[in-house]
Amino acid sequence: MSGFSAGAIGLGRIDVTRLCRIFIAVAEHRSFGLAAEDLGLSQPSVSQSIRRFESQIGLEVFRRARDGAVLTDEGRRLLPLARVVVRDAESFELAASQLASDRDSISIGIGVSAPAWVAAAAARAASSLATRVDVGRAADSALIEKVEIGELSAAIVEFPSPLGDLVKGVGHIAERRLAIPEGRSSASSKRTPWYDISGLELAITPRYLAPAAWDQLTDRLTDIAGTRTIIEVDTPEHLLPAVAGRTCFAVVDATVTALPGTTLVPLPAAFSAQYRVLVHPDRQLAADGTDLRSALDRGLRRATPKA
Repeated sequence: MSGFSAGAIGLGRIDVTRLCRIFIAVAEHRSFGLAAEDLGLSQPSVSQSIRRFESQIGLEVFRRARDGAVLTDEGRRLLPLARVVVRDAESFELAASQLASDRDSISIGIGVSAPAWVAAAAARAASSLATRVDVGRAADSALIEKVEIGELSAAIVEFPSPLGDLVKGVGHIAERRLAIPEGRSSASSKRTPWYDISGLELAITPRYLAPAAWDQLTDRLTDIAGTRTIIEVDTPEHLLPAVAGRTCFAVVDATVTALPGTTLVPLPAAFSAQYRVLVHPDRQLAADGTDLRSALDRGLRRATPKA
């Protein structure tokens, strides 16, 4: 049977896949009736398809017996090949379906340290380019790797950050505030009361989430406020509760609202965070031809909170 091919025996490729499915169903059930029920076809249709199959390949694959449909020697040899045909056809259909779905979907990774408005602005901007938008969060290094290998359409990470060969968008500035325990600040709102954090530990998210940006922030704090004991918390949402415990201070996004037991005071512009959109140079365009990086940059620029 090494010379078996759809072209040689006059079967179209779509036809041979359909007939192989029917052939397999009859072989498994050993019954034309049960195979028809399983496939949602009529028994005469299944019987006719098998006769056509046998006629066009020039072989009898079933012997009709009182106890049902019994495979012939040729049928037994062809059955494994038929399973391969059906399996490959199903793999093809699944891959084609996934490709079609991917063309109308956009996946964006947002750094864990990025404020909520960054994720919302990115999702809103992407929604005009695709019917499905998926937004997830992870460490910046993981997001960069996923964009590089094509698992993400784009990523938004905190700068500075290593880029590899990715294309970066413009910088989007996110102002930050100094969070201190309630009752410690007596300064005016126009000045940062560094003296009010005397004796407090620094609560901050883990370094692995954005190493370069983490180092930059802690270095600046050390230069101005001196060396501190560092307490790492899992996510930005845990910073204010740590401050409310009265042993820590933190640097938080300016859009967050003070919680009971905390006070938020201004920080110099040097302490603001910067976020950038990253895309792969070979995958910058959305399905409609729009530049994805530019679209996300426009969305972030419109959404950036005003001072």
